[in-house]
Amino acid sequence: MNGLDQHFGSDASLDDKNVADTLQRYLLGNARRKDTLDENGNSVRRITETRWFRHEHDEVPESVWQSPAVKSPSNCGACHTTADQGRFSEHNLRMPR
Repeated sequence: MNGLDQHFGSDASLDDKNVADTLQRYLLGNARRKDTLDENGNSVRRITETRWFRHEHDEVPESVWQSPAVKSPSNCGACHTTADQGRFSEHNLRMPR
């Protein structure tokens, strides 16, 4: 959590020390799950780099990722119609053409 003032170009600093301490304890207690590692066992910074994500999306053709409607694997809402609600069920998929 060090450097939150420069978190991917945004200031994500937390003003309340109690909230920051609670969040840091949670993050430290739940860090380094196996599904957040890449194929070589290294930590990743993006969900799209995890083994889990690659396994779940292995049937998606490269042309879909590169289509103007999608642009990249990080654009979840391009295919998952309920991504804005935090729901990524395969029942709510719409693959762009």
